[in-house]
Amino acid sequence: MQEEVTQTKPNLGSLEATCLVISRHLNDYDKQSLRDAQNALTQKYEKLSAKLLDKVRELEVKLRGFDDLTRLLDENKRFITKVRSDLAALSRPIGSSTDEVKALLEAHELLLKDVREFRVKLDLVTLPAECRSHPDLLEVAREEDDLVASIEAQITKLRHLILLQQQYLTLLNEVKGFLAIYSGPEEGKWSFGGGRSVTEKIKDCDDMMQRVQDCEAKLADRKSVV
Repeated sequence: MQEEVTQTKPNLGSLEATCLVISRHLNDYDKQSLRDAQNALTQKYEKLSAKLLDKVRELEVKLRGFDDLTRLLDENKRFITKVRSDLAALSRPIGSSTDEVKALLEAHELLLKDVREFRVKLDLVTLPAECRSHPDLLEVAREEDDLVASIEAQITKLRHLILLQQQYLTLLNEVKGFLAIYSGPEEGKWSFGGGRSVTEKIKDCDDMMQRVQDCEAKLADRKSVV
C-alpha cells in the first residue's frame, strides 16, 4: 500500500499540470470548481499518505518488538537449560566433609545470583505491550521464579546440614574428651582413688554410666540426622 501511495504522487503532479492547461479554456466559475476538486483530491491523498505512514511506523515498532522478544526468549531459554544442567551436576551424594558441603553451598549461591540477575533483566527490558504479555515470555518468567525458589530451598537445606555437621563434630569432640577423662590416667584420681567409701565409688560408677548412655544417645541422634 505504501508503494502504491508513493507511485500515485507523480500522477497528482501530472493532474495538476493537466488542470492548468484545461483551466485556460474555462470560465472563472469552472476554473474555481476545478481548483476545488483538485485541492480536495490532494488533501485526501495527503491524509491517506500520513495515516498509512503512521501505520507503517507502528508496524515496524511491533516487528522490532517481536524480534527483540524472540532474541530475549532464546537467551533466557538457553540460560534456564544451563542452570538446570548445573543443578543436575550439583545434585550428587554428599559426603561427611563440611568443606564439601560448603563448596556445594557456594556453587548454589552463585547460581542463585545469576538467576536473580536474569530475572530482573527480564522485568526491565523494554517491549511493546503485545510482547510484554506474550505467553512464552510469561512462561519463561515463571520458570525462572521456580528456579529461584528451588535454589533458595536447597541453600537452606545445605546451611542446615552444615550446622548439623558442626554440632555433630562438637558433640564428637565432647565424647572423646569424656572418654579420655574416664579411660585415661586421670580416671583413678577422678573417682576411684583411695579414701573413698564403697557407696561413693558405686555412685561415681552410676553417674559415669549415665553420662556414657546420654552421650551415646546424643551421638546416635546427631549421626542419623546428618
